[in-house]
Amino acid sequence: MFRARSSPHGPWRALTVGVRAAAVLCLGFGRVYADDIGSTAGNVAVLDRPHPEWDPIGVRAGQFIAWPSLSAQVARSDNIFASRTGAQADAIFTIVPRLMLKSDWNQNAVYLRGEGALQRYASHSDQDSEQFSVGVGGGLNVRHDLTVFADASYARELIPRTSDAYARISLTPLLYNQTLARVRAEKKFNRLKISLRGQFEDYQYLGGETTKGGPLDESFRNRRSFAGEFRADYGLSGAVSLYAEETVVRESLDSIFRDQFQTQSLAGVNFEITRLITAEVGAGYLTSAYGGSPSPPGVGNFTERLKIQYFPTQLITVTLTGQQADVASGIPTSPAYNSKSLALEVDYELLRNLIITGQVSPAWNKYQVIQRYDRDLNASLGATYKLNHGLNLGVNFSRTQRGSSGAGAGNTFAGDNVLFSITLQK
Repeated sequence: MFRARSSPHGPWRALTVGVRAAAVLCLGFGRVYADDIGSTAGNVAVLDRPHPEWDPIGVRAGQFIAWPSLSAQVARSDNIFASRTGAQADAIFTIVPRLMLKSDWNQNAVYLRGEGALQRYASHSDQDSEQFSVGVGGGLNVRHDLTVFADASYARELIPRTSDAYARISLTPLLYNQTLARVRAEKKFNRLKISLRGQFEDYQYLGGETTKGGPLDESFRNRRSFAGEFRADYGLSGAVSLYAEETVVRESLDSIFRDQFQTQSLAGVNFEITRLITAEVGAGYLTSAYGGSPSPPGVGNFTERLKIQYFPTQLITVTLTGQQADVASGIPTSPAYNSKSLALEVDYELLRNLIITGQVSPAWNKYQVIQRYDRDLNASLGATYKLNHGLNLGVNFSRTQRGSSGAGAGNTFAGDNVLFSITLQK
């Protein structure tokens, strides 16, 4: 995704000073190459660490390896409609088959993947849904210092009840079809790495059902998006690099009022505070302009990006991220909202085959044109237990709550969800 992303509510001045200070302190460090950019002093996050004794082996098919899996999930939600009053609970059963087929070549790679989700409610069968996703992609080593990656996919996705798309009440769940194509090229010049990215997305929204039994038209949200990004990373040392990034997004929608042209300019630094802490901070400016007659006023905001990873031990990873984005709204009278969010995640490898993950993520959303301000809070705690190469067990508890204010305030709600899963894999 190439939308504007940065940390919410972080002071512009503090981040700017931090970027400058880090750059000044690290000038003059030893020789560095493009491959060293963004290094983490050998630290590997808990969720990224391979476990060959527990990870799936796959099935070899010539020069390809296939990884099939089947997951069965049982969830209990105490507020399936994300309602303020009269919350209704239900049990939800989901079957998720997956297949990944990837080449096993010395260089270059291609892959095929497919996934489905069959979701059924115990007491509310009108909320049942089917989702799927298929994709293809790969990487090409044009030269030792030039690599090209590309992928494409088609998917049918479910819009969760917590989305503002349900501001217009739909008795049935809302879904959309997404077509996605991406290409990325990386070129390395000693200390410098240049990245170019392009992306195309097409969204087609399926209708719902009104409270009177009639069709609920969601086609006003249909859109096609073109995005481009240029990024340059320059290594000052093996532990410090500077970057500059320019992103442009053009969205065309069936409703001209919702057409959008977005730009983001960012500059920042990746560095190691100590060998136990790595960080990326950046600051810049985000602009959004909309179509229509009369068109909504354009919006410009200072924006920041933040990611800090702390490795207190090899068994614990603490990650703090912040991002900002202008997101297409599901409300007909508002083209988009500016979302600022933080996320604090702790991953703990209690045993080599037992990983516990906890996360807290607040978000602040400000809508364009209408007066609506949402405050979301999501929290979760889960565990994954790998019994062997072919069997995983999982449990997760999550809570979602929203407050909303303003003349156009939306729904407020809170809900808890418990999920148990078993995954068979090869």
